[in-house]
Amino acid sequence: MKKLGNKKGFTLVEVLLAVAILAFLSALASVSTSSILATSRNMRMASKAQILGSEVVNFVSKEMRFSEGHTFDADGRLEHYNSVAYGVNCSIYIDEDGKLTVKSDAITAGYSPIGNTLYDQVGITLFECTKTDKEGMIAIKVEISSGADVLYSFNTTLNVLNAL
Repeated sequence: MKKLGNKKGFTLVEVLLAVAILAFLSALASVSTSSILATSRNMRMASKAQILGSEVVNFVSKEMRFSEGHTFDADGRLEHYNSVAYGVNCSIYIDEDGKLTVKSDAITAGYSPIGNTLYDQVGITLFECTKTDKEGMIAIKVEISSGADVLYSFNTTLNVLNAL
């Protein structure tokens, strides 16, 4: 058997070993990249939920602060009130798309006071305004969700200047 005198290049075993190492490293990189992307997406949705929750509480706080003529149902939930901005017989509710909506005698179709961009991938799943035991105070409860996951929950009480 004659040996070749020119030994330039790699053997088949060396090439296969290099390919196997590269395949292993690329598999590790793709797993960690998808994990990072999922974490980033979850953090972005949680941030949107927190911003939306804060916007809801801020809107309701401003709306209730100077409102009057509050009516409550048997469970103490706010049914109607008179608003400085939206007129008489107002109600705040969550529509079928999970958006906070104001309706009154003047606004019969309903109006969403919070920008639609905040509702991307998240929605309001719970909104309650209830009477408290303290004179002139109402409690606000808000939950923001994405699918079945509650991302943000907020409870606060608010002093209404025109006593209830």
